[in-house]
Amino acid sequence: MHRRFAAAALGLVLLATPAAAFAQGPQPPAGPWAASWDYLAQQPPGSQSILVHALGGQPQLPAALDQLEQTLDRGTGQGFSSAQELAEGVVALAKLEQEPTAYRRQNLVAALASYGDIYGEGLAGPCAVLAAYHTAGAVVDASARNDESAVIDYLVSSQQREGGFAPSAGRDPSIQTTAQALIALAPYAGVPYVGSAVERGLDWLGRQQNDDGSFSAGNTPSCAATAAVWTAVRTCGLPAGDPRFVKEGGGLPQALARFAQGGGGYGEQAEGPAQVAATEAALIALITDASGLSPYLPPAAYPGYVPPVPEPEGPPLWQRALAGSGILLAAVLGTALLVRRRHKRPPQPPMDGTQTMDFQIPMKAQMPDFGQIPPTQDPPSSGQAP
Repeated sequence: MHRRFAAAALGLVLLATPAAAFAQGPQPPAGPWAASWDYLAQQPPGSQSILVHALGGQPQLPAALDQLEQTLDRGTGQGFSSAQELAEGVVALAKLEQEPTAYRRQNLVAALASYGDIYGEGLAGPCAVLAAYHTAGAVVDASARNDESAVIDYLVSSQQREGGFAPSAGRDPSIQTTAQALIALAPYAGVPYVGSAVERGLDWLGRQQNDDGSFSAGNTPSCAATAAVWTAVRTCGLPAGDPRFVKEGGGLPQALARFAQGGGGYGEQAEGPAQVAATEAALIALITDASGLSPYLPPAAYPGYVPPVPEPEGPPLWQRALAGSGILLAAVLGTALLVRRRHKRPPQPPMDGTQTMDFQIPMKAQMPDFGQIPPTQDPPSSGQAP
């Protein structure tokens, strides 16, 4: 009987406890790139882990979140190593829907707008700054040291005569740097001089494409370079089949597919092996092509956006579930004991064939013999001698 009541109580507790919903464990990623998500989940996170998982609607890797926290804590405490590092932190926070203007009581957007030298390490800094502003939906004061207009002007003025952008002054234009610059400038292409720079950059990129549709880094076909150009083309509002980016051997989609490796990963070279950085870059290009939107937008700008559910006030969910389970268990057990008492059998007479035994318990105390007690005498009357 006790076992039946305990089993019933345990079953009710499991049904009533919200935490039981997690017993099934994490579900495998769905969608056309499931194998690639599986591959990334088994590897250490790359530099674009938070960005690509946010774009793909995938759970963030705990190791990537830990790395972000360490970088931001070190940067806010000791100073960021570069404007690019700070800008990438702003992008990550915005993609996680955490407010970068109030990170542990510090405004990281304001820190970026007033950063001492965003141009010291070449164009990577200003490209990252514009991407951060756009991702965070930030409105930077025009009087700020690094306001949008100043950064845009610097980028446009850095464009070389042929249309490409070099990583730093005095160097030859780079495919990946040009793609990064176009991604950063695309949201402002409605401004005539910016739009003209974007078109010249696209023309230059089209002339650098290999016959098989790929793009090279260091004279070698590169997954990262091919993915960066595809991302830039789609961010600028062009289809992947734009005539400037279709060659005899195919276009951007066909070229990127050649870098795919077994197990969902992508290699920097077509012959492999699979690498995290190449896989992240490829997924960003594929997702950007599917959405037709820049990868550097606030999360709410993308189709199918679902606002995060705010955490309720009070104790965490697991504590409330545990407390509720304890109360329910106590109630069930109490009811079970009450039912058991009500159905308890009354004492039954001895069955036939049984024998009874009489016990005589001796008394240690003895009763007095009242016949041997002398009678009492009346007290003498007053005046009578005793």
